[in-house]
Amino acid sequence: NSYYKCSVRTPDITYQVMKGGVVNCYLYDGSAQAQLPSVRHYENGLGQFWTRTIDYEYYSGGVTFYVTDSDFAGDAPGLLKFRLMIAL
Repeated sequence: NSYYKCSVRTPDITYQVMKGGVVNCYLYDGSAQAQLPSVRHYENGLGQFWTRTIDYEYYSGGVTFYVTDSDFAGDAPGLLKFRLMIAL
């Protein structure tokens, strides 16, 4: 099971947020955003299909993002930008 992950520390996700708040994460390209999890289906020029899933988990003090391609080819996902919305 091959995937990429990136963990980010943020003091804004506190114990209080964990007990009674919410953390929403978005994939952000500077002009549009998509709420996670994001599931996209792709086809290359050879007629091969795969699905890319981007999801996350958060915990007190941080968040981890995961990128998994259904073909498990191991191709790096490249630069991705995320936006967090944290509410108590």
